[in-house]
Amino acid sequence: MLQTSIIATTKKLGLVAGKETSRCFIGPHYAARDEDIDRWLPERQPKAASCTVTTLATSGGAKFSRSREMAYAGLAVTTLGLRSYASVESLEKLLEDRGYLMTLTQVERMVARAERARNASMLIGGLGNFFFTQNKHGGISVANIRCYEGRWSAYLYELTYREFYLGDVYILVPNFKTPERASWP
Repeated sequence: MLQTSIIATTKKLGLVAGKETSRCFIGPHYAARDEDIDRWLPERQPKAASCTVTTLATSGGAKFSRSREMAYAGLAVTTLGLRSYASVESLEKLLEDRGYLMTLTQVERMVARAERARNASMLIGGLGNFFFTQNKHGGISVANIRCYEGRWSAYLYELTYREFYLGDVYILVPNFKTPERASWP
C-alpha cells in the first residue's frame, strides 16, 4: 500500500462551467494531449459545483510495476483509505458516492492557478497530478496532468490499467474526507 499524506488544500474552487471535452487541455500551456480523452470521455464536460480540492502526496519510491498493487486502481484504494483491494465496480461506486470525481474543466482551472501562483497544490516538474473522472460508459477513468519544462500534458487511463510508474505523485481529490485508518495523520 502507498504511504500518503495531505499536502495542500485549495482555496474554494468555484463553480466551473461545462464545455466540450475536445476543447479541454488545449492552448499554449499544453504540450501533449492523449487521444483517449476524446474517445473515452463524454463529448461534453458537465458543469461542476463549487468544491475544495485536497492534494494527497504518495511516496514509496519510484519504480515501474505491472503488479495489481501498483495499478491505477491502487490510487483509488489509497485515496479511499481501504485496507485491501475491492472490485473495480466497488471502487468506482465509492469514488462516485464520496464525490471524488473531477471534470477536466476543474483541473484546467487548477492548472491556471498553478501557472499564476506556482503553488504546492499541483506537482510541477514531476510524474504527475492524478485525478478520477467519469468516462462515457459510466465507469471511472484515471487522468494524469503533468508539467514538464513549463508545458502541461494530459493522459487518460482505465482504472484497471496495470502498468504504472509509481513514484512520488499527487492525487487531486474534491470533497475529501480523511479515511478512518491508522496510517493517516
